[in-house]
Amino acid sequence: SSISQMQSDIAAFQTAGGVASNDVALWDGAAWHGLPGLSSLSGYVNGLTLHDGALHACGAGWPGSNTVARWDAGAQTWSVLPSTASEVLGIASVGGSLYAYGGFQSLNVVQQPTRLARWTGTTWASATDSTGLLVNFSSTIQAGAVYDGRLVVGGSSVGYLTAASGGSLRSCLLGYDGTEWMTFA
Repeated sequence: SSISQMQSDIAAFQTAGGVASNDVALWDGAAWHGLPGLSSLSGYVNGLTLHDGALHACGAGWPGSNTVARWDAGAQTWSVLPSTASEVLGIASVGGSLYAYGGFQSLNVVQQPTRLARWTGTTWASATDSTGLLVNFSSTIQAGAVYDGRLVVGGSSVGYLTAASGGSLRSCLLGYDGTEWMTFA
């Protein structure tokens, strides 16, 4: 089956049905299977998403401080996306972009994101919108989901959308469609 057909069949475990899975297992309808190569990442997995037709995982404790990896189904291997965070709590694919979130201050970016970054295909970048708003959570982004074509992120404290003009919007729950940020009433 293709990777896009596997979306609902993937879950995170240490073992699944008695099979060592190294944090990610695949259910084929009859039995569990571990994905080869994840043991090379060690550490643990916090989140999974499909992006550009490939499975991506995030977590902590992986070699070289890398915390996001991509599964190459053809080669049966994981490759890391360079990062410097100690842990990424979640990842999501929205509008053709891959986003990582958590408690990190940086993921190898020039312009510092605060707890949220967008993968450009070669590096991590800030998630700014067309008006120059930049998300700035004062504590860890603890949850994220894709809803109505937007990445929705939330945390225990207020997130600030800071404009170049110095104005800001505040909310514990923010939505982003890749172009514009929004708050929820």
